[in-house]
Amino acid sequence: MIGSTAGMPLNFMKIIDDTTIQLDRELSDLDLFVLDFVKILEKHAFYVLISGYVAILFGRTRTTEDVDLFIERISEEKAKALYNHLIKHGFWALNASSGKDLFEAIVKEKIAVRFAYQGKSIPNIELKCVKDLLDAVALQDRIKVKTLGGDLWISNIPLQVAYKRFVLGSKKDLEDAQHLQKLFKVPEEEINQQRRILHQHGRC
Repeated sequence: MIGSTAGMPLNFMKIIDDTTIQLDRELSDLDLFVLDFVKILEKHAFYVLISGYVAILFGRTRTTEDVDLFIERISEEKAKALYNHLIKHGFWALNASSGKDLFEAIVKEKIAVRFAYQGKSIPNIELKCVKDLLDAVALQDRIKVKTLGGDLWISNIPLQVAYKRFVLGSKKDLEDAQHLQKLFKVPEEEINQQRRILHQHGRC
């Protein structure tokens, strides 16, 4: 759940319900980059945006060089189609030279492949496949953010807060978690519930 602010305007956003947020602010260059990428990605696979970009999307002022997301497990055929579609529309992979490489990396080796605009290395998308049940749940429970440039799908806020606080734990991550928890008025009880789930899955 997002929190107890359903229907309440919060400066630049409105929480429509537990699974949908309307974001009315002007989009940044980073937002436009992410939207360009996911508009292609969603034609090939379900995805969910996670980690630092979620906080940035909702007004956290800090820089980032990469945007993390993961997708459902896909076939080699789909990986090749996705790769070719991205290349055709102005992206390149920093650590994969073919659709087969993409498949081998994200599905078999379970490592990320980074994509950026051609001729650039930052910002980049760090694309991964779900690797366990917890990732699959995050993908299944994703939240839609309706922006002025299109829809984005993000991980649920309580899970993001708990993951940043209890798994990652860096100064930057703790500040991201604090920003999200305060903005969405997420009860501490709900954060602790997510912490228990993370513990059950060996994440903390």
